[in-house]
Amino acid sequence: MTFRPFEPVGDDYTIRDFHAVSTVTWSELAEAGFIDWTDPAWAWDYYDPEQKLRLEQKMARRFALREISIVPPALWREQFLGKLNELMAVARHMYLVLEKAPNPLVAGDEYHKARNVWSDFPQTLLSGSSGDYASTGTDTEYETVRDRGLLEAMEALQTYKDPDTWILDHLDVMFSCLVSVELSGF
Repeated sequence: MTFRPFEPVGDDYTIRDFHAVSTVTWSELAEAGFIDWTDPAWAWDYYDPEQKLRLEQKMARRFALREISIVPPALWREQFLGKLNELMAVARHMYLVLEKAPNPLVAGDEYHKARNVWSDFPQTLLSGSSGDYASTGTDTEYETVRDRGLLEAMEALQTYKDPDTWILDHLDVMFSCLVSVELSGF
């Protein structure tokens, strides 16, 4: 008898045997048509269509083999979408900040503006209609940018989480924490 070594299937696997031992997994619900992002029952408060599609794909990848616990699927969906909408209330502000493309290496950016005006003849109006006493003035504007040092920048980047990852991490509570043996040998 000839044995063939296991051949990796890569990131885009199509193995359909992902059934849970005790409850139902995300993949089972998706394959059965229960998780359908075009269905109005699955509507949620997303930031923009690009973010919606990206996050839905990330959820499918991260939670593919996760069990939804013993809660009936329709009730779980309501709890899941409720939690997702609560998170989006905070994440929306994160997406707005990121849209402005901040530089992670900049620690501070301050704008300064000043005006210095004076008059050679303070008791005399220079212009009768505007009531302006100033005869001379200067405006000054400058910007102070403080860059992070290398270590400070590396520290900041290590603790940084993009909003998608932050949402996914907080959605973990919607799934069963029970770890069990896969029956399929996957």
